[in-house]
Amino acid sequence: MTVKNILLRASAGTGKTFQLSNRYIHLILDGTSPDKLLASTFTRKAAGEILDRIFKRLAAATASETEAKELSRHLEADSISPQRFGEALIFLSCNLHRINVSTLDSYFAKLLTNHAYELSIGADWSIASSGEQAEQKQRAVTELLGELSVTEAARLMRFINNGKSNRSILWSLNKTIDSLISPFYQWPESAWNSDLRSESDTKL
Repeated sequence: MTVKNILLRASAGTGKTFQLSNRYIHLILDGTSPDKLLASTFTRKAAGEILDRIFKRLAAATASETEAKELSRHLEADSISPQRFGEALIFLSCNLHRINVSTLDSYFAKLLTNHAYELSIGADWSIASSGEQAEQKQRAVTELLGELSVTEAARLMRFINNGKSNRSILWSLNKTIDSLISPFYQWPESAWNSDLRSESDTKL
């Protein structure tokens, strides 16, 4: 079978899982190793549905000549025998540990775990919970305020409030951080290494 690149744009409920399972089976039959393929989605349920669809369709095509012809048609391939589909089913069943059908989060977590040394993050890394993230943010804000003089704190408060006074600098800082944290994560590495205090001093 000839394998070509495909771009599929479709909204929810239009058969993306069906088409993705077609593509996956097509590539396996073409000789592609499971560890060279990645089928990803956003939820564990959807990932499970993808893998379930692949195995169920192969099993049906293995047990029935009619199903084999139907699956061959969906794969846009010449008629494939039930025996060939059965071989693909056995192959995948024996290589479950090499199949990459998962959520995007799970896949990236796997990459980080496998390459923790190269990324200098340590093998015992973990994703912070929402509570841990809130605690870290409060600690960072507290440490920042502890380094500022009364005058600097007043200037910072006026700066983040567009020149207006506010009784709670902590509230103002939290509000500002919440609005900027997502864009900051998307900035280049140079932004993370810049001296934010020296830059803010020139603007206050």
